[in-house]
Amino acid sequence: MAYIGEITGLGAAFCWMWTMLLFSLAGERIGSLAVNVIRLSIALPLLIITTTILFGVNYSELYAGGNVWYLYLSGFIGLALGDAALFYALVAIGPRKTSLIFSSVPIATSLIAFFTIGERMSLITWVSIFITVSGIVWVISEKSVENKRFPNKALTKGVIAVIIGVIFQAAGLVLSKAGMGGTVDPLPATLVRIFAGTIGMYLYVIVTRNIGTVLKGFRDMKAIALTAGGAFFGPFLGIWLSIISVKYTETGVTATLSATVPIMILPFAYFVYKEKLSGRTIIGTLMAVAGIVLLFNR
Repeated sequence: MAYIGEITGLGAAFCWMWTMLLFSLAGERIGSLAVNVIRLSIALPLLIITTTILFGVNYSELYAGGNVWYLYLSGFIGLALGDAALFYALVAIGPRKTSLIFSSVPIATSLIAFFTIGERMSLITWVSIFITVSGIVWVISEKSVENKRFPNKALTKGVIAVIIGVIFQAAGLVLSKAGMGGTVDPLPATLVRIFAGTIGMYLYVIVTRNIGTVLKGFRDMKAIALTAGGAFFGPFLGIWLSIISVKYTETGVTATLSATVPIMILPFAYFVYKEKLSGRTIIGTLMAVAGIVLLFNR
């Protein structure tokens, strides 16, 4: 199938859009840490069941030719450490600033892939990444009411958290591609990453003595329902699609398509939250779309 990497990359972005919306609502009720732990706890059994149905119970054969330790490390770095930092930033400085800085993931991913696994990308790919990221930055850097909702005293910690999240997310993508080795199917690879991320988050909760906070979150049924929806679209389906995308196209392309999430949220802002879309927003959206079109025609 032509452009399977690009199509699944866009599909992953669509899933992450729903994940962000659902997790934001859940986080308002039980906090970002509880949401992060619960979403992984829900996604892990979903992946175990799906992998067993599709591939059987002989898991050792599923990872032949790959490096399972790279996949474990990818999950721990990207899903435990990286997502924990990003969830903190969402609460501290809000989704607009977090998304703005997070849009630099393609740059970080491409640089890490270039220096670690020798991945080369064409000039057109680099140009398309630049155009897409520029459009995203142009849209989400526009001033909004959100600036008044998040105190400036949290800005420094929030920005540092996003930068850490960007680095860990990028490293996780590169490690996942190296771990698959061109032979491991994306679904079993996703299972290992989620397993490592779940263990990492539980260790974090124990070390930081936040068990009570997480248990309190498990008792909020509405938050559980919202988190379950986010877990299906994000850690389950979204990561699965992103791993497929990484397998069939350049890592930087996958990261760029994933970075279109802020653009996808715009229709919800207009129709649901009745926000006005400025000329700057429209121009930025067109720039991002132009970059994606260039990716499909490189």
